[in-house]
Amino acid sequence: MGKHRNIFRTFTTSALKARADIPAQADISEQTGYIDCSNIKMSAVKSILGATTNSLYELCRHANVNHWSTFGPTVRTYSNTGSFANAAMVNSDPAVAALGDFAGYDHVPYSTPGWYNTPSNPTDIWVNSGSKGELTADVYLGEIDYNVGDNGGVAFVLFDSYGTIQGWSLIDLDTVGDSANLSLETINNQVLEHTDWYAGVYITNDNTVVDPDDLEGTVQCRLPNTSTFGVHIHIKAASEWHYDGDAQNIPSPWVQNGSAGMNWNTGYFDIGSIAANQNYDNIKIYARLFDWTYTQVGSDGVIYDAAYSALDDITGSVILGSPPIASYGYHVHVYFEETS
Repeated sequence: MGKHRNIFRTFTTSALKARADIPAQADISEQTGYIDCSNIKMSAVKSILGATTNSLYELCRHANVNHWSTFGPTVRTYSNTGSFANAAMVNSDPAVAALGDFAGYDHVPYSTPGWYNTPSNPTDIWVNSGSKGELTADVYLGEIDYNVGDNGGVAFVLFDSYGTIQGWSLIDLDTVGDSANLSLETINNQVLEHTDWYAGVYITNDNTVVDPDDLEGTVQCRLPNTSTFGVHIHIKAASEWHYDGDAQNIPSPWVQNGSAGMNWNTGYFDIGSIAANQNYDNIKIYARLFDWTYTQVGSDGVIYDAAYSALDDITGSVILGSPPIASYGYHVHVYFEETS
């Protein structure tokens, strides 16, 4: 009988075996709940590390040991537990050398902990006034065993500059493999902008917490190779339309004879009925729909593009977006351009 390596999280015995570089695959057998590793050779350890020493103690502490291997000669401890600010995992070399520590060692891990997609810093969240803000993050949990007990969790936390939790989510660590897609929403509906909030991902020893006030005491470490990032909450203004530069007042010399308006349910803007007391060789009237970041949505909606004779009525409508258009965050600008 060799060295046993138990399965954990969602990793199966076949997955742990396939990832192991030591011992040889023929010396790893799959058992119920664990893999059995036998015939672990120091020569194989020396070779995979590219080491020249024959000292087992030095091999266990060699600079080329990958501390993010599923298993290996790494001692993992947590510092400043129960604190979002400083909680960290510390990887250390073992005090006592043991060849069996290399059982199941994966020299080039399939994944290491860290961001799957690094969040922008700060990350902008746009919220309809009176609604909850939502935030997502993609992370690698890596293939290591965090050894935080049967109730280990992964917490995604949003907090303000005073450390007060403003949004959070908590999932069972045992349900996660190499990676996870995390999401949270704010605890309260948002009506004010905030530019001093932060978010981070943490490993906890309890996934049953239901009160955010109890969460910090369960934190073991920040997810390795990640850092907190800034979050800005922006409130979307009520959707509106206007003539470019002057609210809903039509630019001179044009006169509004019939009411103009934007139908947010249908996506149509109607110019109503307008006229001017002068001729134009060509006048172009068009509308654009912008979202909350003032990025144009769709193409220009051209209402009129031709020569114009004084006092003629111009009417017409154009569709600017797929209906219905949300009541927050959208802007319609109507432009008048004299062209040749």
